[in-house]
Amino acid sequence: MRRWRYSLAWIYRKNLDDLRWMARSGLFRRLRQWDRDPDAQPAIFVFHTVDPSRFREQLQFLMRNGYRTLRAHELLDPSVDTRRAVVLTFDDARESLWKFAFPALREFGLVATSFVVTGCVPEWENRSSEAQAPGGTGLAETGLCTWPEIEEMAASGVLEFQSHTHRHLLVETEPVLAGFLTPDLLGREFANTHLPLRIRELVAEVGPEGALGAPIFASAPLLAARRMLKVAPQLTERCREAVQRGGGRRFFSQPGWLRILRHEYGRACREARLAFSWHAAEEYNRLVLDELTEARRVLQARIGGPADQLCLPWFVADRGHLPLIQRAGYRAVHWGAQPAAWLDLGREGLRHFWRVDECFLQMLPGAGSISVAEVLRIRLRNAFTRASRSRV
Repeated sequence: MRRWRYSLAWIYRKNLDDLRWMARSGLFRRLRQWDRDPDAQPAIFVFHTVDPSRFREQLQFLMRNGYRTLRAHELLDPSVDTRRAVVLTFDDARESLWKFAFPALREFGLVATSFVVTGCVPEWENRSSEAQAPGGTGLAETGLCTWPEIEEMAASGVLEFQSHTHRHLLVETEPVLAGFLTPDLLGREFANTHLPLRIRELVAEVGPEGALGAPIFASAPLLAARRMLKVAPQLTERCREAVQRGGGRRFFSQPGWLRILRHEYGRACREARLAFSWHAAEEYNRLVLDELTEARRVLQARIGGPADQLCLPWFVADRGHLPLIQRAGYRAVHWGAQPAAWLDLGREGLRHFWRVDECFLQMLPGAGSISVAEVLRIRLRNAFTRASRSRV
């Protein structure tokens, strides 16, 4: 099978900025000399899934070398001493935050911030922290922290919670076929956030089995795109019907299933009067603003506080959306590894913070600081672990 121009699994590679910065040697230099630059922002590190044993090593490294941890709101307080300070951030509030990171942070007397996808957080409560379930590894998590867990962590003062938008959306942007909805794409990420909004809404409407076969088009993060594709319903219906006639999930086990779907898709395109169009700019901007404001509203209702800092999904945003971010009530934006000097931002009245992957944490100056080779080994191991977990 020939390679497709667009791969669903790698539409956005979140580590690309880290790797580019590594190639320029800026990351290593900045981390190694962190304590020599009094004007540098505190080092901010990004965690997703927490490896409990490695996380404890990282906390021990910070404690041994006299580093302090700050919460996100302290980044905006000019009276806070940021010397030898770091910020630990946990994107998505995955279940390992509750099971492993929270108990360890509390034990060491450290604090952190988590960015929550408010529209995906479950209500039910049926898990224990590591103190009650010490046999786990934290590396095979399948979900997110629940609201009761988030509320308990926030009340403790150990974790501060800020916005990661309401639904962590991808949107289809171009009429370029990327693939079809197959069984292995369902449930790969929490709330199917790896799938574009149109497909997520279809799954919610007709169920996972009924949505199989739907065509998926080239996509981008909501905050990085400027327009959203409209797809004629018959394109989706024709492909879904072919899958249902073929036995649902069994359809994808037969040879030639991709050829069949391409054929049905092509026929539907030829028969449609208008196969593709785009949502109006006003409608798109309203969707962006709704995602931003709803996340703040939910956080304020559930745990209180200003909820005025935003972590960008996939670390990216189009500059044209920055006024909408400010209009939604945010005061700060957290990116990936892009230094603010490169971005030339700040004219909107927003503060901008860059962050790097947690595997670089132990490159900070101090006893036990690790080498570049060790960082690369950790990156490769983590990438292999993620790839293994994504195979279904």
